Formats: sequence, C-alpha cells, structure tokens
Amino acid sequence: MKTRMMKMKMTMMLKITKMTKKTTTIMVLAAGLLPGASVAQAPAGVPANELLQAQAKSGASSRTETLYSEGTAALNEKRWDVAEQKFDEVSRSHSNRAEGALYWKAFAQYKAGRYDGSLTTIAALRKAYPQSRWLNDAAALEIEMRGNDSAQPPQTPRTPVPPVPP
Repeated sequence: MKTRMMKMKMTMMLKITKMTKKTTTIMVLAAGLLPGASVAQAPAGVPANELLQAQAKSGASSRTETLYSEGTAALNEKRWDVAEQKFDEVSRSHSNRAEGALYWKAFAQYKAGRYDGSLTTIAALRKAYPQSRWLNDAAALEIEMRGNDSAQPPQTPRTPVPPVPP
C-alpha cells in the first residue's frame, strides 16, 4: 500500500513540473489529501511557506465560494435578506469575489426596498474598487433607483374610480 502511494505521489510530482505555479500549488495540496499521506511536500522550486499560504487561502477560498453560491441561490429564490447577508460576508473577505459581492449586495438591498443601503453599498464599491468591472452594472442600478422618484419605493398605480352618478 505504501509503495502504491509513493508511486501516486511521484506521478503527481512529475505532472506538477509541467504545470504553472498556481496549478502546482493546487496539485500539491491535493497530493496531501490522499489517504495515508501525512503532509504535502512542496516540489523543488516552490518554497514551503508559499505552500502553507496556498493551503490557508484554499480554505478561505472555498468558504468564500460557498457563501457566494448561497447568495446567488438566495437571489434566485428572491430571499433578499439572506442574499444581502451572504454577499456582505463575501465582500468583507476581500477575496476575488468581493467586488461582485458588493454589487449583488446592493442589488439585494434594492430588491428588498432598502434604497439608501443600496446606494451606500454602491458608493463603497466605487471607493474600494475604482477600476471594477462591476461599476457599469452598479451605475445602471443606481439610475434605476433614482428613476424611482429619487430612490423612493415605486408607487403602485391606482385603479381609477368611476365618478358617482348624480
């Protein structure tokens, strides 16, 4: 059994040398998760501290991805409060999903009727990520809100009441 594990590790290590640095870290982490493996060893040229950093990021990253997916599911189910909470958590992680999470948080706030909160979140997106690809979407959302009578809830049209005959 031990010999088989060694062969598997060696095969993975050979494949690793042909991959990019980012992929290398992921493969090394996967090698450490094999049954019977104790600690993943960094291949030649990858410092051990870099491996540890990647392992830490991997755990945070999977948590962030889970929260982002849960937020997206909540949006699809029109559970605006849940979506807002999930995207707020993602945005505070400062991960690669933080920009999008701020936009979707603003969107959820808008759909829940919390226009002031939505505008505040859009302002936070602009300030924290001035070059974000989400800014055009945020601007469109802001225009939509402001078009609703200066960020007031949209008025429900009244049904006309016929005049009372004399």
